[in-house]
Amino acid sequence: MVRGSELGKFDPYPSIGCNWLTGGKTLAGAIDRLQAGELDDEASDFVAKVSTLRRQFPDHGFGAVIVRQYEEFWPPVTLDGNHRAWAAILAARDGLDVALEVHVGHESSLDCLPVEKDNTG
Repeated sequence: MVRGSELGKFDPYPSIGCNWLTGGKTLAGAIDRLQAGELDDEASDFVAKVSTLRRQFPDHGFGAVIVRQYEEFWPPVTLDGNHRAWAAILAARDGLDVALEVHVGHESSLDCLPVEKDNTG
């Protein structure tokens, strides 16, 4: 389980849209922009969705966030659950003690993986 405030340190899904929402920052960047009113006109659908999800807290069956961690690099990249994470960050900033389950896929360099050797020849 990861607290809402900690989720803000994760990177968003690697897309142009998510990068624009966050201002090129971590997930918390989009909530900074939402709270400042910067997204009200240009991303009203985003504001509505995150606000709707935010009102569902503290529903403990809210769902999980899936992230990918590559070797020792920080922060992990959110692959699924960006909007749930954004809603949790917003709820945490509103003073709620919220946490989401986070599933982490860790990836190592292919050079570090054991190589199967064919002994049949």
